[in-house]
Amino acid sequence: MTEQNVIDYLETHPEFFNDNPELTHKIQLNFSKFKTSSLVEKCITNLKTENKKLKFVMATNLSISKDNVELSKRVHSLTLEIIKSRDLDQFIDCLQYKFKDLFTFDEVNILSSKAVDNAFITKFSDSDKVSSFYQEGKIYYGTKQQHHLESICNADINSIVMINIGKEENHMIVLIGSTNADRFTPDKDHYFINNLQQIMEHKLDEFNQ
Repeated sequence: MTEQNVIDYLETHPEFFNDNPELTHKIQLNFSKFKTSSLVEKCITNLKTENKKLKFVMATNLSISKDNVELSKRVHSLTLEIIKSRDLDQFIDCLQYKFKDLFTFDEVNILSSKAVDNAFITKFSDSDKVSSFYQEGKIYYGTKQQHHLESICNADINSIVMINIGKEENHMIVLIGSTNADRFTPDKDHYFINNLQQIMEHKLDEFNQ
């Protein structure tokens, strides 16, 4: 083993002296071409680097946690509003106003295959493009161009999610739109959307009984 082998090893394993800290004051190692640094300085540099990485991870996790807490509050608020809905009209109003505002959606459309006496519900026929997505319990993600829904969504909408809710005469599609093209994409975790679907499904079940 050569001297360089020892130097190389200690450079990459500064923890070697953790059990003998006094040795770090006695050994000088050449860690760069033009500068000689002690092992203590090398350890400090490594610790600072690791500390920066740890702070970044902690800050990221904290930000995600705060976002999840805020999202949970909004879902809770929506749940209470839906529970208070005494009939279908109040339920639709809740989706059009409270639901849209709470989650800052740019568009919310309610679609039905049957005629419903509510100004916010759009009826579509069997030949309509939306009918191919009319499957109970199914959720579709993508862009309005991908699903050829330009005639249904506003011009500035890019990404959409279509949530099938209800059964029989109250079977509908809640179409949510966003100007952000990356907000609703198939590759993302949509646990949040699944929760919303369950909440809306539960309320519509009451109207079906």
